[in-house]
Amino acid sequence: MLLRPCDVENISDFNRYYTNSWVGYHEDPDSEKILPAFVSNPGTGTSTALKFLTKKGGSWQLGSWNMLTLEDLEKHLDFGRPNIGMVDDGPTVVFLSYSTPRAPSKGLRTRDARINNFNDHEIYRYRTPRSSERYDWIYHAFNPAYLNLDEALKQLNNGEKIGVALSPVLALFTSSTSKFPVLAYKRWSIGYLQDKTAILNPQYQEYAEPVAKQLQVKVAV
Repeated sequence: MLLRPCDVENISDFNRYYTNSWVGYHEDPDSEKILPAFVSNPGTGTSTALKFLTKKGGSWQLGSWNMLTLEDLEKHLDFGRPNIGMVDDGPTVVFLSYSTPRAPSKGLRTRDARINNFNDHEIYRYRTPRSSERYDWIYHAFNPAYLNLDEALKQLNNGEKIGVALSPVLALFTSSTSKFPVLAYKRWSIGYLQDKTAILNPQYQEYAEPVAKQLQVKVAV
């Protein structure tokens, strides 16, 4: 996996820019898996403190502090801000985007992310309160998974999922107000999919080309 290179000169700069953010730690060079880690204040002049996010017994857990040097970070850390977009949200998906394209701080801060929900009415009773840190969103932001169109439709049709990510910017979801799967592009519901044809609402016709290219389907407006 190609990691973004170190963007700080020393550990003090790292603590200044990354404190209270989530970063991606690449533990195994032979794996694509990224381990989310939370950066907090108890760093020193020669090290920083990270807590790793893991899933045990079906629940997400934040481990104890690990003190790491800048050399450790240079070998394993994906510096900068992670690319975010469509992420799994239990049986459906949400779209995460940064509220500001540029920020003086680095890493992922969920409080600075814009969150767009789909088919809220169908799952509102199962959703974790916003006041809680969404560890599942954080994990999937660093480890996104996308389905091809056939597999996505299969999961929607058999009720296994009610929302699936197709790419960082595209998703399909079911809704009680639509006979066909609804197509989402970034934070907008732009149309629906019928018989492998994307039917877009007229105000979203500008997205016809990226939809056709990414999904390899016909597009009608």
